[in-house]
Amino acid sequence: YLYKDGGRDAVEREVLASKICRCFDCHQVLYEQGMFENEPVSISKIMTSQRYSLVTYAAYDVYCTNHDWNTLDKILELDAPSYY
Repeated sequence: YLYKDGGRDAVEREVLASKICRCFDCHQVLYEQGMFENEPVSISKIMTSQRYSLVTYAAYDVYCTNHDWNTLDKILELDAPSYY
């Protein structure tokens, strides 16, 4: 699991946003509220693995530029439904 802090307000906003997003048919990270070492945290299942990871847009943009590819075109090839 991934535990994120940032203060009670930040945690409550993230959990509330997660609950609102559940009303829509879209890919999302599901957050719940919890405590870690007596601090409020938002908790989600880790969405990466040994095979899959995350990359920032900036890093992917550099990668695409180095291969003379259009970044947005490549993103849409990979996962247009999640982008929109």
